[in-house]
Amino acid sequence: MQISLPIKIASLILDDYVTSGRLKAGEKMPSIRDFQKEYNTSHVTLVQAIGVLEQWGAIERRHGSGCFIKPDFDKTALPDAGKGKLLGLVLPNTKDERLMNIYAGVEQMARKYGYHVVVAASNYQYDTEHQEVDRMVSLGCKAIVMYPIIRNRQQLKEDYLKKEYRDIAITLIDMAFEEQKRSQVIFDNYTAGYDMTMLLAKAKCSRIAFMDYNTPDCYYMHRSLIDRRQGYKNALGDMGLPCNSDDYLLIQRPAAQSITESVISAMPAIFEQWKNNAYFPVGLVCMDDSAAMTVIRIANECGIKVPEELKIVGFDNLKSAASFIPAFPTTEVNFARASAIAAEMAIKEATGKQNNTSVYMLQAPVTRVKALSLKAVKTR
Repeated sequence: MQISLPIKIASLILDDYVTSGRLKAGEKMPSIRDFQKEYNTSHVTLVQAIGVLEQWGAIERRHGSGCFIKPDFDKTALPDAGKGKLLGLVLPNTKDERLMNIYAGVEQMARKYGYHVVVAASNYQYDTEHQEVDRMVSLGCKAIVMYPIIRNRQQLKEDYLKKEYRDIAITLIDMAFEEQKRSQVIFDNYTAGYDMTMLLAKAKCSRIAFMDYNTPDCYYMHRSLIDRRQGYKNALGDMGLPCNSDDYLLIQRPAAQSITESVISAMPAIFEQWKNNAYFPVGLVCMDDSAAMTVIRIANECGIKVPEELKIVGFDNLKSAASFIPAFPTTEVNFARASAIAAEMAIKEATGKQNNTSVYMLQAPVTRVKALSLKAVKTR
């Protein structure tokens, strides 16, 4: 395997400054500008090389001070760059609770196989995601785990994952489609949507709405919501309940708004419309727990009592929802396990132990069922 230039530079710096004893534990590294002069290479390459050293555990960054040799650095634990011991992880951001669970699962599997994790955030931008994958490949990553951003139809049709990096093992988590032709670890969101709708129907909800979101100018392919909506529609059919187009709540999300901000903007008008309608939904399948909590707050502000007048369900079992009052049903999903499986699949594919792309589906069972009262809702 050809070793990338950033890894070669990182190895040179390691030999010249760390292994040689030129710098001792806790001492400050030269600046990138100094390294540029010494190794006669570009600023971008040096930045990537410093990132490799950080992932190897050789240095630590101190904000405003520079890079320092880590006091606990173990030279014997260094990955063999020539064998591709870097595992890439691309996330939409590094703050969301679910995404942090993904990081934990990848890190656990990386330790098991002797890899070091290189993390990047796409900031929910398709082009940025593409650039970060390219950067990881240049660093020498032969295995990458990705939680893809949500593609619009055109992006999915022309997805770079279909055409580029075909020699790189890229495993996708959750937001994945068959057209991307990559190994995937997904949740059974069809069954989750079906079971949640059945739960509301059995709780005497005679009309059930489904919440989705999109941007005003483009339709995005949200895999989880697409699967849940199909489960929702089939459950309504099995229960003999109406599936009205008016009950499909498509929240418009302008580019400058978060999903939560869009829900806050849209729901008051929707609730006012419902209050003035003699035949209104009494059950609502929300996008996730965060949306469910936001909807409940707005419902109370609009004079609609939850769950007495409107029963709500969420998804993903967020920690912030565990103590929320009133409680509501959600799904038990294990993103740490999903990402650990994805990391192992990517590593095995990269090392020739898994030759074909595969799909691994995890269950997403309903939990906190008792939070949903089986009493019929009150007439408003």
